[in-house]
Amino acid sequence: MTDISEEKNLQKLGLKIINHDEKQTMTDDITDEINLQKLEPHIDNDKDQAMTEILAEIDSTINKPSTTIKDNKQIMTNTANEIDLQKPELYINRELSLLEFNKRVLAQAKDENVRLLERLNYLCISCSNLDEFFEVRVASVIEMVAMDPDTRGIDGLTPKEQLDLISIQTRLLINDQYATLNNILLPALKKEHINFVRRNEWTQEQSKWLEIYFNEEVLPVLTPVGLDSAHPFPRILNKSLNFIISLTGKDAFGRNS
Repeated sequence: MTDISEEKNLQKLGLKIINHDEKQTMTDDITDEINLQKLEPHIDNDKDQAMTEILAEIDSTINKPSTTIKDNKQIMTNTANEIDLQKPELYINRELSLLEFNKRVLAQAKDENVRLLERLNYLCISCSNLDEFFEVRVASVIEMVAMDPDTRGIDGLTPKEQLDLISIQTRLLINDQYATLNNILLPALKKEHINFVRRNEWTQEQSKWLEIYFNEEVLPVLTPVGLDSAHPFPRILNKSLNFIISLTGKDAFGRNS
């Protein structure tokens, strides 16, 4: 009863009786605070020392940039002097490099992480790139063969050797394009109900529709052009579709042609 009455009197005065555990906790807190106060000067000194070292390193770097650049230039010069830059094996032929790039474009058509129609688009891009490659790059190499067939580029190849390598790499690339279309993309499109119907799969109704479409829509816009000694070779529109048909027989005057 005495303890209870004493506690009530202390509460009236805004005081509280502290038990043994609470007293120990408060003692520990006070001890930690005292220890921290003792350590703070050392911590501040360590921070100051670290900051001083960082600033000194930055200052030394800023004050000698020209020396670093000069040293780097000297290293590069020494390296260049040690390497014979005239060695053909150090260089990649420009035309063959472009074919390698086109192979990487075609690789996107095989990547299953790419959306299916985008893969078909990448295949078409690789084909159009190859068309332009022959129109521009290969045409210039052919001109070099006619002008100076013995000259060698920095890669050590003559124009004729370039054409031979281009022929080999291009045939491999075209075979890969057809394999990608027939063995990868068309089966994948078929699974999505997108079908490319081949001629041997046409029904009678489809064949009839195509015949009517050709006679009414295609035939009227076809322009036949004769190619013989009396007619110069016509100017053909770029990217247009053209067929060359060889005819034999007698002309209107009974002559063989």
